[in-house]
Amino acid sequence: MQSFAWAVNFGILSNWFPRKGRGIIIGIWATNPSVGDIFGQRIYLMFTENNSVENWGYTFILLGALIELVALINLFCLIEYPLLKGIEIRE
Repeated sequence: MQSFAWAVNFGILSNWFPRKGRGIIIGIWATNPSVGDIFGQRIYLMFTENNSVENWGYTFILLGALIELVALINLFCLIEYPLLKGIEIRE
């Protein structure tokens, strides 16, 4: 599921960051799956503490709501090309 997003995200990052130093930004961005796993585990443990395993489903509800929130922010706030807003990226 993540494979189709790499090209889109790389394209947007390429528009916003100059060629020099872009590797560092993409390297930091590439840590997202690991960081997401850590947060996902912490959220799961938050709902299942006190040995109440029946609440594990709330993990998916919360994570789905967070993904939807980020998607809406991207939909309405993401500027694909900085030049559209007069922002010049210097090489």
